[in-house]
Amino acid sequence: MQKLLKLGLTTLTGLALLTPNFAGAQAGLSLEDIVLLAENSNVVAQYSLGEAYRKGDGVAQDYAEAILWYKTASDNGSIDAKFALGGLTAEGLGTDRNLKNAFSLFESAASAGHPQSALVLGTMIEKGLGTDKTPKEAVSWYERAAEKGVADGATNLGVLYQTGEIVTQDFSVAQIWYKRAASLGDARALNNLGVMFMRGEGVEQDPKQAAEFFKAAMEKGSTEAMTNLGSLYESALGVPLDEAKAKALYRQAAEATRNKRTASGLPNSEEITKIVSAPGFNKRDVQRAAQAGDARAQYVLGHLHMNGWGTPQDYVSAYAWLNLAGAGLSETSVRDSLAKRMTSSQINSAQALSRDLETAISNGE
Repeated sequence: MQKLLKLGLTTLTGLALLTPNFAGAQAGLSLEDIVLLAENSNVVAQYSLGEAYRKGDGVAQDYAEAILWYKTASDNGSIDAKFALGGLTAEGLGTDRNLKNAFSLFESAASAGHPQSALVLGTMIEKGLGTDKTPKEAVSWYERAAEKGVADGATNLGVLYQTGEIVTQDFSVAQIWYKRAASLGDARALNNLGVMFMRGEGVEQDPKQAAEFFKAAMEKGSTEAMTNLGSLYESALGVPLDEAKAKALYRQAAEATRNKRTASGLPNSEEITKIVSAPGFNKRDVQRAAQAGDARAQYVLGHLHMNGWGTPQDYVSAYAWLNLAGAGLSETSVRDSLAKRMTSSQINSAQALSRDLETAISNGE
């Protein structure tokens, strides 16, 4: 039973501060059309431009430019833009990091009925980020998010009532919120329900039911559920004794966790490897082509700086060239993976370098 007392309870999330993917409100319009509409005070187009620059969709990724358009759209009444602006401000992307200002933006958006802002606001209050409000004030914001169908809001409430760290512990209320989140397919809620049935928290202890919840959570990618289910197989609780299955689940959980930490790594494409290893390869030829605006050369040059092939390893330069290449090739996965290894300050510097390089290329310098 000692192992079961260490079953992984999945705790709060919600500080995923960047806005969700844009659904394409300006579908069918060219970037030039959207710019024209934005400059003529079309708030949807202004938000769309913010999204394009934030994601590097059709343009080089540029958080500073995204902020300009998000702010314009926000000033014109877009709650989604205000939420996105809060995210970049909280992370210090394209601007100085300022949690207090970010909190104010999220609070304004949440008060206007933006569900995801309510979740983030609750998380910031609970963690004491950018505010001196008492942690208990997070509850009402989680409730607002949950009532509007945000699964993480319901799960966070379940965690609060299960642990009793901020509110009075109440297993029955915790289960109500977990079940609501589970009905929305939330892996954390499914895992935590399994923990409650395994421990007998508010219900009769039922390892078999716990195993079912862990299996459901595992199917949705929960590494905690993989480990918890492995524990049951190792102890023959709710499932047959199967040490091989337990070890396989532990390995699967460890591998999934490692993949999350490395952000899927930095893939070295076979084509890049062949180019670099080919006889007569000359980095200066690639540099000249990249500076002339060749997107494929820019992509290769980004890899050279990223991996330190024939040049000192330099993530800022690598990102800048991959960013420019992404605008031309619509290939941004390597750039985005690299960004996960960089600080916000490095990303801001890299995007500034992208702007300088783009200007130089346009001017034929």
